[in-house]
Amino acid sequence: MIKKSFILFVAVIFSLTQPVLANEKETTSGRYYPEMNVVKIKERLSISSEQETKFSPVLEQHIKDRDNLFEKYGLDKESASISFRNLRSFRSEMLMLSDNTKEKLSDILTESQLKEWNAIQEESRREIRKGFSL
Repeated sequence: MIKKSFILFVAVIFSLTQPVLANEKETTSGRYYPEMNVVKIKERLSISSEQETKFSPVLEQHIKDRDNLFEKYGLDKESASISFRNLRSFRSEMLMLSDNTKEKLSDILTESQLKEWNAIQEESRREIRKGFSL
């Protein structure tokens, strides 16, 4: 049973698809999860001035919703553990948020920008996995 739980836990962590880019500085917010550095994300994606007006509101809403999810499940630097039941709920809500954001961004970003967006998401997954425990 423990082996199945561990395998499921690893699968859940690998499937988290949240776009983030860890800040180089230590965050002072007290949150466990990586901060989203909007400026660096825009630079990495080479967002044009035309895309900026559409991209910024989508990213800002995503950040707000993402932060609310982490707060809802108590995932911060003080408490980065989560029960199996809550992990399933957290994963479900994160996937829904991710899907909604991807759908919105697919109308704004080019194909190459979307690929870079996916790379940013993968970096985020690695950062998030570092702090989870059951």
